[in-house]
Amino acid sequence: IPGIDGLLGHTNRRDVAEALKAAGYRTGSIGKWHLGGKGFLPEQQGFDVNVGGDARGGIGSFFGPFPMPGLETTTKDDYITDALTAAAERFIEESAAARQPFFLYLPHYTVHLPLSVPEPIAARYRAKFGDRPFPVAEYAAMVETFDRSLGRIRAKLDALGLARNTILFVTSDNGGLRYEGSGKRLITDNSPLRAGKGHCYEGGIRDPLIVHWPGVTRPGAVYDAPVISPDFFPTILDMAGAAPARGLDGMSLAPLLRTGRPPKREAVYWHYPHYSNQGGVPSGAVRKGDWKLIEFYEDGRVELYNLRTDVSERRNLANAESRRAAELLGLLRRWRAEVNATMPTS
Repeated sequence: IPGIDGLLGHTNRRDVAEALKAAGYRTGSIGKWHLGGKGFLPEQQGFDVNVGGDARGGIGSFFGPFPMPGLETTTKDDYITDALTAAAERFIEESAAARQPFFLYLPHYTVHLPLSVPEPIAARYRAKFGDRPFPVAEYAAMVETFDRSLGRIRAKLDALGLARNTILFVTSDNGGLRYEGSGKRLITDNSPLRAGKGHCYEGGIRDPLIVHWPGVTRPGAVYDAPVISPDFFPTILDMAGAAPARGLDGMSLAPLLRTGRPPKREAVYWHYPHYSNQGGVPSGAVRKGDWKLIEFYEDGRVELYNLRTDVSERRNLANAESRRAAELLGLLRRWRAEVNATMPTS
C-alpha cells in the first residue's frame, strides 16, 4: 500500500499561485505547506513570500521558537497563530504600499494536535465547559485563536481601504480528528456526521466553506450544493479575471456565488489510497445528487447512502439499491482511470 510520504508525479503542473503571479499578482504562502520539501517549497511553486512553510504537517509546540522560514527570530513567548497573522498583516501592508494586487494563502497550523493555547483563553473555556470526555475547552480555545486571526486580517484590510476589493475564502482541509493515533484518545465529535479525519465518511470530508465577495455574495446566504476543494483553482482565476487553466478537475463557483444556481456536473469524487494514522483505510467515494457510494480498496466492499435522509451514514443501501450502487461504482472507477489515480498494491 502506498505510504503518505513522497510526491506522486505531476510535479510540473501549474498551480494557482503561478497562474496569479503571471497575471500580475503578488503571492504569499504564510503557514502550513506540507506539499513537499526541498525543491518543492512555496518559493518553487509560484509564491513570492514564504513564512512558516516547509515539508512538515504539524509542529511539536504551538509556542516558539519556530525553526521555520521567516520565523527564525521568534521566541518562547510567541504563539504560532499570532506569529503567522502578524506576517500576513505585513504581507498585506507591503502589497498595498507597492500598489500591487495580492493573493494570500494563510493555512494556519491550528486547529491541530498538540492542543495548546495561551492559558488565559484556555482557562475561560475550561470554566465554561468543565469536564468532558474529550478536550473541548482546549479545542474551542484554539478555534478562538483562529477567529481572532481572521478578525485581524479583516481589520487590516479595512484600515488600508482594501476590504471592498478583497475576496475572502475560509475553509478547512478535513473534518475533525476523532482519535489521537493508536491510543484511541477521543479528540473531537463530528456528530451527526460519521467518523472524522482520514475517512471518506462525511465526518472526514464535509467541511465549512465561507466566501465573502464584496458586492456579489449576500450576507447570510447559504447554498447546499456540494462543492469540492479542486473548485477553488478555477474559481479564483475566474474572480481575478485571469486566463483560465486547462485540464482542471474543478469548476468555477463564481456563477453559483453570483446567482445561487449550483454548477452542473455529473458527480464529485474523493480518492484516499492509503492507511491513515487516524484509523482510515484505503478507499474512494463518489457523490451524485443525494447519493454517495464508498468503495473500500482492501476487499472491494461498497457502501451506499442517501445523504438527504441519512446524513449520519448508518443505513447502507448497497444491496437494496443495487442498480444505483453499480452505477455509482462505475462512475468512480471510470473517474479514477481518467485521472490516472494511484491505487494500492499488495
